[in-house]
Amino acid sequence: MGSQTTRTGLPFPVGTDRVMDGDDAMAALANRLDGSTPGPFVSVPFSKAAGRVAVPVNAAVLGTAAVTFPAGRFTQPPIMNANITSHSNFYAVATAVTASGFTANARNADNTPLTATIQFDWTAVQMTSAAAAG
Repeated sequence: MGSQTTRTGLPFPVGTDRVMDGDDAMAALANRLDGSTPGPFVSVPFSKAAGRVAVPVNAAVLGTAAVTFPAGRFTQPPIMNANITSHSNFYAVATAVTASGFTANARNADNTPLTATIQFDWTAVQMTSAAAAG
């Protein structure tokens, strides 16, 4: 087979490769990208999901909402990123994270009770089939 990229070691054909060897290069590339072939720069996560949930806050400083991931998406509790996009004085926290979902928490930073619906955006990622990080 031809050559490999310098940073990630991804295989690619060169001009002297035979056309019939192209399937080997494609298989090597696919295995490298999905993490089947070990290497330092597996760039495609095993699984990802993202979404937006409305978190109700009713005369309180904290509102919560249960979020369910798409069925079978994760095999491990994923790494979560969350932010509030509708109220600048609230912050987002994802708790009780499992492979099937999490609890979205929106909290008023100045601890003043209020009634509002807070827009909570989230992203979840699992890098390998066996672990969230990787």
